[in-house]
Amino acid sequence: LKFFAQRVLKGAHYENNDDYLYIMIKQKYKTHGGSAASKIEDNITRIQEYIDYAANRIIILPSGGITNDNLRAIAAELSINEVHGTRIVG
Repeated sequence: LKFFAQRVLKGAHYENNDDYLYIMIKQKYKTHGGSAASKIEDNITRIQEYIDYAANRIIILPSGGITNDNLRAIAAELSINEVHGTRIVG
């Protein structure tokens, strides 16, 4: 969570300041919650920690591995209304 807080909530330095500006304007942060090789279902605990830590200051968007098949289960488990996915079709 320290990395998350430094990069997103406390505005630490980015290699590209446009990235920081974009996140702050949009107030949304996409995360898979773990390595790209992991399944998103295996990262629910970490994503929930991010959501809890963000405390509605920004919106945490689970992403990377969201599909039409797992969308509802992930949204229900995290009690969220928004996700990011390029494989959500239905």
